[in-house]
Amino acid sequence: MTDLVRRALLGDREAQKECTAQGIALPCPCCGSEAKLKQLSGRWAVCCKKNCVGTRIFNDQTRPLAAWNTRAPVLSADEIEMLEGME
Repeated sequence: MTDLVRRALLGDREAQKECTAQGIALPCPCCGSEAKLKQLSGRWAVCCKKNCVGTRIFNDQTRPLAAWNTRAPVLSADEIEMLEGME
């Protein structure tokens, strides 16, 4: 797992936006498996590869990835900064 993905999973909004910009789908929030962007009749969604959860269907490719990658913060910004300083 890259540092960018780790920070995104911890709730770092900038890391989540960067993952979206790079086309990275974060792991499934339910089972942890990979996720992928799927085209469904000209529309788009992100789905867990085990099909346990997915986004709603959107008309473009960017919005489902942004919705999928937006996670509630596990740690505060100060806590993330503290952890990064320990490395």
